Amino acid sequence: MQTRGIPACVAAITVFAVAGQAAALESFNTGVDINALVGADALYELGYTGSRAVIANIEAGHGWADHETLGHIAQFIHDQSLESFTQIGEVDYHATQVMHAIGGRLGTDPNEGVDLGIAYGAELWSGAVAVEFIDDPDREFDSGFRTSRDSVAYAYRTAAIDGVNGRTADVITSSWGFENPNGVDFTSASMDAIAFETGKTVVFSAGNSGPGPNTVGAPGSAYNTIAVGALGGDEDPTPYNRVSVFSSRGPNDFFDPITGEIIEGARAAVDISGPGQNLFLAAYGGFTGGHRYGLFDPTNGDDDLYWTNSAGTSFSAPMVAGGAGLLIDVAYDRFAENERARDGRVIKAVLLTGAEKTSGWDNGQAMDGAGVIRTSQSLDYNVGAGRMDLADSFGVFTSGTTDVDTGVRGEGGSYEVARSGWDFGTVVDGVQERYTIAESLLRGETLTATLAWFVDYSWEYDRDQGVDDLRFGRFSNLDLELWRMDQAGENGELIAMSESLYNATEHLHIVLPENGLYELRVTFAGELYDFVGGDSEQFGLAWTVAVPAPASMTLLAAGLFAARRRR
Repeated sequence: MQTRGIPACVAAITVFAVAGQAAALESFNTGVDINALVGADALYELGYTGSRAVIANIEAGHGWADHETLGHIAQFIHDQSLESFTQIGEVDYHATQVMHAIGGRLGTDPNEGVDLGIAYGAELWSGAVAVEFIDDPDREFDSGFRTSRDSVAYAYRTAAIDGVNGRTADVITSSWGFENPNGVDFTSASMDAIAFETGKTVVFSAGNSGPGPNTVGAPGSAYNTIAVGALGGDEDPTPYNRVSVFSSRGPNDFFDPITGEIIEGARAAVDISGPGQNLFLAAYGGFTGGHRYGLFDPTNGDDDLYWTNSAGTSFSAPMVAGGAGLLIDVAYDRFAENERARDGRVIKAVLLTGAEKTSGWDNGQAMDGAGVIRTSQSLDYNVGAGRMDLADSFGVFTSGTTDVDTGVRGEGGSYEVARSGWDFGTVVDGVQERYTIAESLLRGETLTATLAWFVDYSWEYDRDQGVDDLRFGRFSNLDLELWRMDQAGENGELIAMSESLYNATEHLHIVLPENGLYELRVTFAGELYDFVGGDSEQFGLAWTVAVPAPASMTLLAAGLFAARRRR
């Protein structure tokens, strides 16, 4: 059996940066209703606030639990044995903002109009990895810090693998990073290994190095995570409908561990996007964490102040993490006996399938000479699948087929499914998994489908025993196909295909060309590399078919929605 270790791309202590900015302070808000915009209100109305989920936010420092909106932080995770690093575990202004976006709760005066975090009912854990914060004399609130390999390993493995009081986090999210677009540095690869080992949903910010290509940095450039871009234009007729100019984007490079070569511009690194400008988020101004070298505390110690005009993918990512937490809350309630519903591949597929396509969205779909619509990039390079829409994702998750329970999987199968739904399946080399939509679909309806799987990694880690072995495993190449069948369900015609080579996600967004029966197919198309052996891959698949709305109704709905404001 072949093995291949991860290159030592980082030193024992490495410098990183956060991915967000903050501006002036106020204690009120007059912006767009973010929670409504991303569809969270639809879940709140059904009682889903994230209350059954645990979301761990791991940043340079900890969130400030004394802020009025964050008093419910339940756990603080950092490696206390790193005694020589006296700054580890400090409270930080940036982590405080991020945790508000995930699951902050209103303070003592709800009339101030401060937003709830997306999953405000979730149990929040705060993790910290910085062993040293770096002074920048040109910035009052500095964003630079250093980590060690052990500080990173302790925080993420505690949250995802070892757990606290017998419980592990359902979602792990972070908004920090550094420049490495190919996703095979220690931090990115270790996140991929954790996701592969545990099936957790792991969310990272894409970074603020846009607008050029190949700018999604590590660990957002990992493969098994959800990398989140930022949207701006909050004052546009349809708010947050275009990519922020600073948001990092693809295409990103791919590293081939067999040849050691870099393949440039090979993959779509952004998975989904969320609001990332003009945000109101909890303020901490104390002299610890990223502000430890500051000259003054603009909050004067007050626990009810908020940054206005906050901007960055740092705050888009926790919104998506909160959205994942809401879906996991639904999964615990409606699919309590089916842990597959909480798998990170399923949650990712459902989120991406429900996403709203933003202005100029383009995943490279084009018709070939045989009349087949094909994409070799899968997702839009700027915004991924589009803007998170939790109302639509909730519909995909609950309203149709909810997992295909066939007992034995991975031997090839044909399943009759509803026009919306999801499945956690297995595909093997040489055999397709086929999903026939039971009802006839109409020309002009729009089918959206996402296929997500994990790149296989292994990570043996035991600091007490001196074990830290992170290795490549296998990168399977799966394809997603759409076929139109005859009335007997046979004699199919290939209509569309997502066949990106260097992604772990395939995505189709197709206006159906004719009336008829349609079938989705998942194909094992080979491997980019395989150091462990195997000819099968587990995947999450989600799909939905939407009826087109009349143009007049669409314009009216957009106008009313844009006019809705926060309190």
